[in-house]
Amino acid sequence: MRIIGRQVTPDWIAGTLGEAPKLAPDEACRLLLERGDTLMLTEGLTLRRRLVMGLQRIELDGFSDGMVERLKALGLMSEIIAWKLRLFAPVGDGGAAIIGRVLERHPLTRVSGRKDA
Repeated sequence: MRIIGRQVTPDWIAGTLGEAPKLAPDEACRLLLERGDTLMLTEGLTLRRRLVMGLQRIELDGFSDGMVERLKALGLMSEIIAWKLRLFAPVGDGGAAIIGRVLERHPLTRVSGRKDA
């Protein structure tokens, strides 16, 4: 669908209609770690809780190869697990600040509860 030469995407609709939820970084971390919610961001990115090597982690999915260095500059850590590059935010000290930087660069479009994802 096109409107006046613009492609209508879920990100555009959420931004235009003001339906995108606003979360403080601490609240975003709480939703991810305690409730297991998934945070849908612009550009097809998602933040979700994952169990990796016996530990709960916050992982960013949906990034392209061209985005990796910019995302690492925001504070995300890269790991190669089973020959796949994965990006994680720290769970402890400083994790909320990094999540906040990610949310500034890639705003939240939707929160999906664990059963919705």
